[in-house]
Amino acid sequence: MIKFPLNVMGFTSSGTAQIEIGNILSKFIKIGDYYYNAMPTMYYYFWTDLKMPGVVLYSYLFGRISTVIYYRLHKKNTLRNNALYLMLVLVVFSSSMQWLPFKTPFVMAIVYIYLITMRKKVLIAK
Repeated sequence: MIKFPLNVMGFTSSGTAQIEIGNILSKFIKIGDYYYNAMPTMYYYFWTDLKMPGVVLYSYLFGRISTVIYYRLHKKNTLRNNALYLMLVLVVFSSSMQWLPFKTPFVMAIVYIYLITMRKKVLIAK
């Protein structure tokens, strides 16, 4: 009942929108003389933003954030630092298939980590 008026106004249903997004993301992009399927890598988002400077800049920022999280964990072994480190490991392992920091559930998990661990500092015994 609601879908028809939305379709008339140009809005699509979620299934159709997912198919359209998949079609856009699965297109090949040209880098130099070669064409690459950009969908399974994290570099697609970097490349579409700023081309080669985006790949360099975003990779550097990701490395810096990873370094800060790693050293915070070794400096202070708290529940928050452990959770953030596990999220970082998840990003690294899944980066060849998808870029999790652009996914809503991943961002919400980070927000929940901060909300849950905000009140008291829970130290983990070594």
